[in-house]
Parts: sequence; structure tokens; C-alpha cells
Amino acid sequence: MAVGAVRHCLKYAHCVWYDDHSGKLAFVNVEEIAKDNTKLKDLTSLTILHVDVPFLQAQEAYFVYADELLAWTNHEGPYETSKSRAIR
Repeated sequence: MAVGAVRHCLKYAHCVWYDDHSGKLAFVNVEEIAKDNTKLKDLTSLTILHVDVPFLQAQEAYFVYADELLAWTNHEGPYETSKSRAIR
């Protein structure tokens, strides 16, 4: 679950957030240009997505969830590893 949650969060790792003068917060994923291996003149050539406060709140909540899963995995991983070794 932790790996899946982190992979989902990584979808936003290479995003640029900016004001596109639309009255909304915009972002683009620069992975689009990395796949094409072409020069980027400006952000308008990429897919512009707009977000609102509820989206950002949901995103933050999911990132906190992913962080908590990682913390749990970091805490329980050594215990589970030592437990499985004792059973052998």
C-alpha cells in the first residue's frame, strides 16, 4: 500500500505550479516534455490543469496518508523482518 501511495504522489513530483492569469491556480506536468525530448519555450505548450481549494486539501490529505504509511512501514519493517527470521 505504501509503495502504491508513493507512486501516486510521484505523479506530482515534476509539476510546475503557477498563475496563468485565469483566476485559478494552474499546474503543468513537465514529464510531458521530458518524454518528447524537445525544448520547452513556455508552459502553454503543455497540458494546463487548474485546481481549487478542495482539490488541494484532498491532495494534502492523501500526501499525509502516504507519509503515514511510509512511517508505519519504516517502524514495522525491521520488526517484521526479525520476526520472519525467528520463524525459520
